Amino acid sequence: MFIFIYFCVIFFTVIQSACTKLYNQKYDNSYVFNGIKSLVALCIFAVIMINRMSFHFPTMLYGMLYGLLLSVSMYSGYKALYLGPMSLTSLLFSFSVLIPIIYGILFCSEAMTVYKGAGIIFLILTIIFVNIGNMNISAAKDKKWMFFVLMTFLANYLVA
Repeated sequence: MFIFIYFCVIFFTVIQSACTKLYNQKYDNSYVFNGIKSLVALCIFAVIMINRMSFHFPTMLYGMLYGLLLSVSMYSGYKALYLGPMSLTSLLFSFSVLIPIIYGILFCSEAMTVYKGAGIIFLILTIIFVNIGNMNISAAKDKKWMFFVLMTFLANYLVA
């Protein structure tokens, strides 16, 4: 079941990146695009929670912080996809998973298994192979792109 969920996450992440890139090619309004994405998510959440609504103040504070970080992630992700290539940008976004994995191994006494090690090595090899031939980050546009990738990377890590 988990493998199916992972594939669904990958599929919908690719769809989201593709839709963002297509939207960027026709329009340049990140607020409208991210507002529509947020409204769709809110509607789905409302349908799921319609009979189970209750409020807990500390949870609401955590939810507001989560929403703020998610907004940063959405905005900076939109800008990064606008400024740079979809394949490399999406790949770099997914690398935010490395921070909790390494943190868990170093500080939470999680076991370093052969599979985790292989996964980390494959992630690093992926970034190297995808970047071969694209190592020239010199123009101002590329620096802006890298800034927005980094912001998305950090926001995704903090949301996770």
